Amino acid sequence: MIEFLDKRIIVILGMHRSGTSAIASGLIALGAEFGDHLLPPSLDNNERGFWEDTEVVAINEQLLAINNSSWYRIMPEPIDFNTDNYQLLKQQARQLLQQRLSQFNCWAIKDPRLSRLLGFWQPLFAELSLKVHYLIAFRHPLSIAASLAKRDQLLALTSYYLWIDYLTASLLATEAQSRSMIDYDLWLQNSEIILRQLAEEWHIDYYSEQYQYYTQHILSQNLCHSQFKTEDLLTKTDIPSVIIEAYQFLLPFSQGQLPQASIKIQKSCQAFRQQLIEQTFWLTELYKRDQCIIQSTIAQNQQRYYIQLFINIGQGIREIDSIKQRVLNQSIEQQFIFDLTPFSSIENLRLDPLNDSVILAVKRLYLIKNEIEIDLLTKLKTNALSLQGGYYFFETIDPICYFEALTSNELSAIQKLVVVIEYQQLGQAALCLCLQRSQQQHLQQLQYYKNQLAQLQHQYQQQLSTIRDAAIAILKAG
Repeated sequence: MIEFLDKRIIVILGMHRSGTSAIASGLIALGAEFGDHLLPPSLDNNERGFWEDTEVVAINEQLLAINNSSWYRIMPEPIDFNTDNYQLLKQQARQLLQQRLSQFNCWAIKDPRLSRLLGFWQPLFAELSLKVHYLIAFRHPLSIAASLAKRDQLLALTSYYLWIDYLTASLLATEAQSRSMIDYDLWLQNSEIILRQLAEEWHIDYYSEQYQYYTQHILSQNLCHSQFKTEDLLTKTDIPSVIIEAYQFLLPFSQGQLPQASIKIQKSCQAFRQQLIEQTFWLTELYKRDQCIIQSTIAQNQQRYYIQLFINIGQGIREIDSIKQRVLNQSIEQQFIFDLTPFSSIENLRLDPLNDSVILAVKRLYLIKNEIEIDLLTKLKTNALSLQGGYYFFETIDPICYFEALTSNELSAIQKLVVVIEYQQLGQAALCLCLQRSQQQHLQQLQYYKNQLAQLQHQYQQQLSTIRDAAIAILKAG
C-alpha cells in the first residue's frame, strides 16, 4: 500500500447551498490545489464554479444510488460500507486518491454529499496515512431553504431537515479530528482572518497574493442572496423545533465563540439525529412527495442518460425485452450488471451503451454462466465512427454494440451480463469531438489524395522528360 505521509487533504463539508463553494475556493490562499477535473460553472447557480472534482462527485452519486438514495433524501441512519457492494467503488476511490495526491502536496475536495458519506472515504484516508483537515460550512437554514426553492423548487420543510441531516452527520464523523465549522455569513465579512487562523492551526503557509486574487475574482458579497437572524426562525410557524434548537446550539461554535472540540457537540448531534430516526417513516413519505418535483426539475436542467440491453428471445429487438440502467453524467468507470435469469431461449444480445453520442472505452464485458465468466470483448462489434487508443467514438445518437458469432451454447442458461465502461465524453461534448475527429479524418484523407496526385504528377513529369530526352537523342543520331 502506497502511503502519503507528507501529503494533506482538506475536505469541505456542509449542506448544499451553505457556502461550501465560496469557502472552498478561498483555500487557494493556503496553497490548496483542486486539480483540473472540476465541474464547470453554472449560470445563475454557481457562476464562479463548484470547485468539485467530477470523479469524486461521480463516486458519491453511485454510493447514493446503491442505497436507493440521492442528495435530497434525508438519511438519519448510517450506511454500512463494509459489504461487497462497494468493493469496485473503493478500488476506484483509492486509485483516484493516489492519482491526485501524486500530483499535489495539499489537495482540497469539496462535495456536499461527502458530509453523509465519510464512512466510505475515511478508511481510505487512513489507509494512505493522510493528514486530513475538515471544514464544515454553517449557514442559516432559512437561507438554504430559499436558495434550494429557487434552484430546485424543493419544499422548505425538506430543506430544513436536510440541513440538520448534513450538518450533524459531518460533525459526528469528524469528532476528535482536525476540523473547523465556519459560519458562512461571517466568512463573507472576515475570510482573511479566518484563513490566517486556519494556516496557523494547520501549520501551513498563507499566500497573500492568492488571497488578493480570491477577493478580486471569486469572492463577492453578492454571493449571499439572503441573510437571516435567529429571531427569524422564531417567527416562522412551519419550522420544526429541532431545527431551531440545533441552529441556536451550533451557531456560537461556528462563530468561534465556543471551542469546537466540545463534547457537547457530539452529544447534542446524536440527540438531534435520534429525533430524525424517530420520524423515519414520515420523512420517507416526505421524500416520495418531493421526488416528483425535484426529478422534474433535474430533468429540465440535466440530460438523463441510460444504458440499455436488448435481449432477443426470438421476437427480434423489442423495447419490452430490454433492461435500462442509469448512466451518471460524469467521466468515470461505471459497472453495470444485467440480470438475465428472467429470460429464456435467448438468441442474441444488443447493448446500447448510451442514449446519445458518446466517447467511451469498454474495460470489461462478460457473461456469467454457472459462476463461470465468458469473455465477450473479442466478439464485440459496434457502429462507432472510429476506435482509437481503446476509445470508441460514437457520433450517432443511437450507439450500438453487438456480438459476433455468439453460439446457442454460450447463450443458454446465462445468468448475468456484466460490463464496465469508462465514459469519456457524453452528449453534446462527445458529438463535437466526434465531428472534429471526422473532419480531421476527411482532411487527412484529402491530404493523402493530394500527396498521391502529386506523386503521380511527379512520375508523369519524369516519364515525359525521359521520353523527350530519348526523342531528342534519336533526332540527333539521325
